[in-house]
Amino acid sequence: MASLLAPLLLAAAPAQPISADSILPQGRMSSIVPVFTAFGTDGKANISAVADQYAYASQNGIDVLLLMGTTGEWPTLTVDERMALADAWCTAKQKHVPRSGGTTPKFMLNIGHASPYEARRMATHAVGLTGIDSLLVSPPGLPYQAPNLDLLIEALAIALEPAPKLPAFYYHYQDLYGDSFKMKDLFHAAQAGRLPTLVGAKFAGAGINLVDVMESSQIDPSRFGNFVTGDKLASLAALQPGPRGLIVLSWEGPMASKLFDSVAKGDVKGFTSTFAKMMAWRELASPYNAPGGNYQITGIKGVARLAGLPVGDCRPPLPSITAAQLAQLKANLTAADLMPAPLLPY
Repeated sequence: MASLLAPLLLAAAPAQPISADSILPQGRMSSIVPVFTAFGTDGKANISAVADQYAYASQNGIDVLLLMGTTGEWPTLTVDERMALADAWCTAKQKHVPRSGGTTPKFMLNIGHASPYEARRMATHAVGLTGIDSLLVSPPGLPYQAPNLDLLIEALAIALEPAPKLPAFYYHYQDLYGDSFKMKDLFHAAQAGRLPTLVGAKFAGAGINLVDVMESSQIDPSRFGNFVTGDKLASLAALQPGPRGLIVLSWEGPMASKLFDSVAKGDVKGFTSTFAKMMAWRELASPYNAPGGNYQITGIKGVARLAGLPVGDCRPPLPSITAAQLAQLKANLTAADLMPAPLLPY
């Protein structure tokens, strides 16, 4: 009798509520890496380079990979290219066997687009893939901005509706998107049922509002969880509850783990020395970034190439690092003992 009742009891059981916990567990910090998009000399997206990037992230103990974000040059990609790359990442995840001590990173797929209906198309595609664990959605409408929170929510709801079981994070990048809404207000709207799958926000850019990070991080920790860019951790490490994740790059995985341990132990000296090292390599890469751009990709893509990742050049209109600049970057990183760990065989 029990065996006959079991399926009925399972069917009657309430569904598990959607929360950030499955992506960014409570009680520990997670490392989130925005992946690069590799381009060939013909300017086409190099799908074959995905496997190396996945293996490298696993090798470095990364928790979450953010697919086709700003670091992945998503505004230069077509929707079809983005969906093909999502397919390739899911294939790499299924095939890869982690090395000893390696991880199986979860996937957060960026479906941001100026059109909420193109974002919706990518969400629909994501539902059919094996391996996508969550979505990231940016404010639709660029170069237009939603004049009020209600219209922003309406556009986000259009994009996210096809994926009722995938947790979604909001890409809050005020410098880039010009959206000045407070995440605490967006979270309260989500609590009211207007965005049932929203579980947190990614805070990025120089204009991060630390008060908004603090206030929104206090709202229903059983559902919501935020993450921030690496350079902000020093300002946020003491917040309880605070952000659950830190945006880093693959070769920074071991450094991120040391930072998280230092925060957990209250080890100020260890935190300061590790954080200083992380910022030092970024300073060495920054002179090679595109001047006047809204994001720094050229230099860090050069570092990835030095680690042995076949990420290729940037896609126009972004410039690519030159051979001479790459050689100088290698010399500077070597002199400072900051060369990234190489990609290991897998």
